[in-house]
Amino acid sequence: MILGAISTALPAVFYAYAAQHIPAGYSAIMNATSPLWGAVMAAIFLGEQFTLRKMAGMLVGVLGVAMLVRLGPVEWSTELLLALLACSAATICYALAGVYTKKLSVDVNPVLMATASQVGGALFLLPSLPFSPVPGAVTIAIVLAAAALSLLCSAIAYLLYFRLIHDIGPTKALTVTFLIPLFALLWGFLFLNENITLSTLAGCAGVVLATCLVVLTPAKK
Repeated sequence: MILGAISTALPAVFYAYAAQHIPAGYSAIMNATSPLWGAVMAAIFLGEQFTLRKMAGMLVGVLGVAMLVRLGPVEWSTELLLALLACSAATICYALAGVYTKKLSVDVNPVLMATASQVGGALFLLPSLPFSPVPGAVTIAIVLAAAALSLLCSAIAYLLYFRLIHDIGPTKALTVTFLIPLFALLWGFLFLNENITLSTLAGCAGVVLATCLVVLTPAKK
């Protein structure tokens, strides 16, 4: 239940809220800060070293997000701030889930953790179901979209992700977020008619660079 809440249920709620107020590309770029929070949580709870390189990465990441917020195509507002805070809360949940999973993975099979986290997340959100009725008719297209999100983007993805956490640790496993902003900007442009501006690309580049500084260590000679 704990793992399901922090790895599945709460991030889904936070991103669902954010998606109503900011472009999809913004959410994806904020999601790419997950490894930064992962490094902080790993230092606190797993005793991993928090080096100057990682501190520099955190600073660059903050600057990248600030550039996106202040210079991006969306005007500053209270709704924008709350949506970005929701995205940040989701990434912190992912970081905590990674650390918690690493501690559990010593004794628990990754496939079992992936399955239990999905079930636990569903049970965690179940009491809220009466308060969120379906707003319209449920069509075949909606069913197929929901199935694609739940099976491909969650179930299968989590099986791979928990295996990665078990094998290489939470900080490095979170490097999958490198790919999310690039694809999200592309899909948002193609399917949602979202603008890709120079400031958006600059903010995205800053976050990706920050993640590189945090998770990629220089090769030892």
